[in-house]
Formats: sequence, C-alpha cells, structure tokens
Amino acid sequence: MERKLFAGGNSSRGFYSLFDQMFSAEIDQVFLLKGGPGTGKSTLMQSLAAEAIERGSPVELFFCSSDPDSLDGIVLPLQRTGVVDATAPHVQDPTLPGCREEIVNLGENWDRTALRQAQGEITALTNANKAAYTRAYCYLRAAEEMEALWAQINGENVNKEGVSRFTTGLLQELSLEQLSAAPVRRERHLFASAITPVGLVSHIGTLLKDYTRSWVLRCAPGTGGQEVFSTLINAARLRGVYMEVFHRPLLPAQIEHVLFPELGAAVVSQDEFSPGGLRGNEVDLGAYLSKDVVPDRVKELYRELLERAVGELAHAKAVHDELERIYIEAVDFTGTERMRQAMAARIFGG
Repeated sequence: MERKLFAGGNSSRGFYSLFDQMFSAEIDQVFLLKGGPGTGKSTLMQSLAAEAIERGSPVELFFCSSDPDSLDGIVLPLQRTGVVDATAPHVQDPTLPGCREEIVNLGENWDRTALRQAQGEITALTNANKAAYTRAYCYLRAAEEMEALWAQINGENVNKEGVSRFTTGLLQELSLEQLSAAPVRRERHLFASAITPVGLVSHIGTLLKDYTRSWVLRCAPGTGGQEVFSTLINAARLRGVYMEVFHRPLLPAQIEHVLFPELGAAVVSQDEFSPGGLRGNEVDLGAYLSKDVVPDRVKELYRELLERAVGELAHAKAVHDELERIYIEAVDFTGTERMRQAMAARIFGG
C-alpha cells in the first residue's frame, strides 16, 4: 500500500516544514541523506520504496513541493525505517546519533575538482534560484492578503448559528461526542497538497480510498470551514481519537482536511481552486451566506497572484535543474549504488 503526502511546502510564510511529523516513535532507524542537487537522494529513496512495495510492504512517500515528481522522504512502517533528504530547506541532523539516526553522505561520490571548476556557474545558479523563491513567496503573501479580505467580507455575511448546527450534527454522525474521554493526545500533522511548479498538487483523493465515510466541505474563505475543523479536532483530542490533520499549503496555520483512521471517517475541504473529484457527502457552507458580495476582482487577483507564484516556482525549478546537471556530471553513481545496496541490506535483511 502506498500513501502519498507532503511533509513541507511553499506557503505565504516561505517554506513551511512539518518534517518532524514524518517519523513516529515506532520508527527506530532513520537515514539522513546529505549531498548537493543531483547526487541521487530522490532516486535512492524511490529504489528503496519500490523494493518495499515489491515485498508487499506498505510505504509512505513524501513528495517534494519544489518538484512533485521527486521524493523528500519515505517511511517503511513494517521495517521501522525512515529515509529523508536532510538538506536545505529542510535540514535535519541526528538527535540520537548512532542509536536512531545516521547520516549518509552522498557527497562522498562527487568529483570535487570538477565542482570547483564550475563554482562560478554554481554560485550564479544558486543565487538565481533563491531570488525566484523570494519572488514566489512575495506573491503568496499578497495572495494571503486577498484571501483575508475575501474571508472578512464572507464572515460578515455568514450565518454562524447555521454553521454551528451543522457542526453539532457532524459530531454526532462521527460519534465523537459518544466516545469515552481519554487524556492521550494522538495526532499527526502533515500536508496532503502543495503549491508546486506545476500548480496545486493534491494527494487527498488517494488518501481517502480506504475510507468508508467522508464529508466534503465546499467552503470559500470566511464561510466557517476553519471553525468546523477546530471543533472536530478539539473533540478528538478530548477523547484520544487518533487523527491525521492536513494543513493548507498557502496558510499552514489553517486546516484543509482531517482523517480519523480508527473511525474510517474523513472530513475534507474543497474550494474553487482545489482539484475536483472528491467523493463523499457534499456540504456547501456557502449556503449559510446571507449574500455573496465578494467582488469578482478580489477572486481574480487571488488567482493571478497564485499563478504568478507558480510561475516563479517553475523558474526556480528550471534553475535547479541546471544545478543538478552540473552535479550529475560530477557524481560517481557506482558509489551511490553501493550505498543503496548497503542500506537495502540493513533495511530488508540479506
């Protein structure tokens, strides 16, 4: 079984990391991959994940928000193992070195002489990459301002009592109020979607495939979606119900979806910018608006700012691809393959 997720993403506050949520306490072996672009970190993880799948083992695949075809990390629950790209912007170092985590330095396999000769080009590309991200995050901050205005206008016209009644009914349908209270807080916070160089990419549809009950909230900014999620999360915490909380990529302080694996239930959100096709009991929170008076221009600006941010992320990726080309030409991948084989032997035995 494959689960596709993101552990970090591009947001209005820059790169936002939830990498500390990747590995549960049950994961007792973590490989921290170090090395520059193009040194084979994602390919190595893809190979290990493919071997686990071939063996019939479940795998969690954490994709990269800057390149949604590449991996930032994998978790192999049966093997109690995690592997993660521990380089910027999600730098990680061992907290229990040798006991739980260890560093695997793929930089050992590069030709330093060749890289030194290309230092000028590497420096220029690195600076261009950073500049593109700076512009992207400026656009995302501006999009946040447009959304705040959108939410304020809707919030002044929403029937809060109606949203509250719906939330109470949803709690009853989920049976959260009927469960015995438990003091243990059990939750995990991640992303199911990300703002990427190809636009918004979401894996929530694949995450929902084994859920028998789901509610799809159609909620524009300010229509009460965040209040619904806050109530559900607080109720689950009071009763010790395990949940997976997925944050919004643009505004990580807000919630996009909540899954309750033990209940076989999920509550997800969808707006006019989200990928469609989610199945479940559809609830349009816009029905609680007394009037829709958000200017079309606000929505147009919001969309335009997101598109411009995506354009800058695409430019950043193109620059990064050039950096990768330089490093790939300087890497001895036979050394990388030896490292992969050694890791696979430790993970899977043999």
